[in-house]
Amino acid sequence: MKKMFLIILGLSTILFAGLTKKGGIVTDSITKLQWQDDTISEELSWERAIEECAALDLGGFTDWRVPNIRELHSIVDDTRANPAITLVFQNTAQDNYWSSTTKADSTRYAFVVRFDSGNSDYYSKSSYYKKYVRCVRGGE
Repeated sequence: MKKMFLIILGLSTILFAGLTKKGGIVTDSITKLQWQDDTISEELSWERAIEECAALDLGGFTDWRVPNIRELHSIVDDTRANPAITLVFQNTAQDNYWSSTTKADSTRYAFVVRFDSGNSDYYSKSSYYKKYVRCVRGGE
């Protein structure tokens, strides 16, 4: 059991070795994405999440946006729960975080990642109950 724990710990360290934090920004040296360390903590609709990220001025950068579902999943730590995110991030609500990815068969819905479990789901873009956002820049 101890050996298995050490293997998992080693793998999670390797997976998140590219993440460094300076000020309020977490930089991923592998994906080249820069993440807002904190969460926009009000409950908000998808459109409001888009607006909040577009208006963010952090670290002298103003090109922040809502991450797509693939990008958002890149910071999930499957070895953790409550929250299922690497410890370099702070103030993570154990709830739904908007992605910019719209559901293909119904544009009224967008995907979220639940950071209590790391699982995905989708909700109406007009829904605001327990939806948060962590903005990103770079990539795409």
